[in-house]
Amino acid sequence: MLNIKKIWAAYSWKTWWLMVFFFFVPWQTHYLFGQTLIGGLVSPFGDISLYVTEVWLWLGLVLSLLRKEDRPKFAPEAKKPLCFALLVLVTATLSLTMSVNTNLSLIMLLHLASALVLFVLLLDKKIDWRPLLAAFGLGLVLPAILGVWQVLFDSSPASTILGLAARDANNLGDAITVRGGVRELRAYGSFPHPNIFAGYLAVGVLCLRTLLIRAKAGAYRKLLLASMLLLTILLVYTGSRSAMLGLLLGIGLAAFVTYYKNTAKARILVVPLALLVIGLGIAGTFLTPNILSSIRGGGMFEDQSLTDRVAQYEAYPSIMSRGVGEWLVGSGLGTYTTNWSTVAPGGTAWDYEPIHNIPLLVLSEIGLLGLIAVLLWASSIDSVNFARFPNHDALMAFAMGNVVLVILFFDHYIWSSYAGLVLIAFVMALTVRMGEKD
Repeated sequence: MLNIKKIWAAYSWKTWWLMVFFFFVPWQTHYLFGQTLIGGLVSPFGDISLYVTEVWLWLGLVLSLLRKEDRPKFAPEAKKPLCFALLVLVTATLSLTMSVNTNLSLIMLLHLASALVLFVLLLDKKIDWRPLLAAFGLGLVLPAILGVWQVLFDSSPASTILGLAARDANNLGDAITVRGGVRELRAYGSFPHPNIFAGYLAVGVLCLRTLLIRAKAGAYRKLLLASMLLLTILLVYTGSRSAMLGLLLGIGLAAFVTYYKNTAKARILVVPLALLVIGLGIAGTFLTPNILSSIRGGGMFEDQSLTDRVAQYEAYPSIMSRGVGEWLVGSGLGTYTTNWSTVAPGGTAWDYEPIHNIPLLVLSEIGLLGLIAVLLWASSIDSVNFARFPNHDALMAFAMGNVVLVILFFDHYIWSSYAGLVLIAFVMALTVRMGEKD
C-alpha cells in the first residue's frame, strides 16, 4: 500500500503546491471579463480574463510569506536574475502611460506579473525542482491523449470547466493541415493553439529525458519512456515547425557541448551556432517555404501563412512610427494588434496578429527600455547556465532554453499569452536551478 504520509513528507508543501500548478496549467480554465473589438469583431488576441492557475500562484506566494520559516531563500547566483526580472516588470508597468488600450494592458501586466511570481517561487531553494519536471511532463499526458482524439476524429468537444473550445477541421479559423485534399485538424491538446501545445510538448520531452537518466528500472521508468514517446508523437501532429526545430537544436547543441573536449571553447561557440541555425530557419521560411511546408502538407494554407508573415514584417515600420516617448516605453502590453488596426484600418479582427518575432514585439509594446531589461534578464540567466557546463542537468536546461530561443523568432505566444509567459518563466527558472550545488 502507498504510504501517503511518507510521500507527503518527501517534499515541502511549496513543492507540492507547484506540482499541482504544473499538472493543471495545461487546462486553460479562466473567467472572461471582457473582449477587445477590432472592426466590430472580437479580436482573438484581446481577451481580458483571469486564469484559475493564476489565482493558485498568487495564493501560494501569499502563503509562503505568512510564516518566517516558509519565506523564500535564494542562492547567490539567483540574485541578478531576480533583480532583472523586477526591472522587466517595472518597464512593462511604465508602458501603461502610453497604452492605447489600458484595460488590455492591465490584464496582460497581471499575466506577466503572475509569470514572474512563478519565476520567483521556482528560484526558492526550499523548493525541489526535480519533482516539478515530473509534474510538468506527466501533466501533459492527458492533453496529449486529447490531442490523439483530435488527430483521429478531426474534432473535439468544448468544456467551460476545462477551458476547452470546440475544435473541428471544417471550422474556419481552426488550425489544419491539408493532405490529399482532405482537411485534417492539427493537435491542440488542451491549449488555445497547436503551436502553444507544441512548445509545452518540446519542453516536456526534455523534462522527462532529464528524469529518465536517473530513473531506476521499474514501473516509473516505463511510465517516463511511454510518456516521452506519446509527447514526441503529438509534437509532430501539432505541425509546429518552431518547436520541432527548437527541440532538435537544443538536443544537438547539448550533445555538442557533452562530446566537445574543450568546454570553455564550447561555451563561446554555442551562441553563434544557435543564431546561425535560427538565421537559416528564418531564411528558409521566406526563401524556400516549400521545403518546410511539407511538414504540414503544403498547399494554399501554407502559402497564406507565408503571406501573413511577410505582411507582418512589412507593416512593422509603420506601427513603430511614433514619438520618442513611445519608443522608450512602448505602446502598452497586448496592444500590438490594436496599433496595427489603427495604422492600417479596414481589415477584420483576424487580419491583425502579433508579429511572429518576440524581440520586435517586445520593442513595440514595452519599448527600448523594456527590451534592454529583457535582454539583461536573459543574459544573466545564461551566464549562470554556461558556467555549469558540462553538468548534465545544466545541459538539459540549456536544451530547454534553445526550444524557447527558436520560438522567440518564429512565434509570438511566449509573450502574447498567459500560457506562453508561464512556459518561459518555467524554463528560465530551471536554467538557474538545474545543475546547482545542493
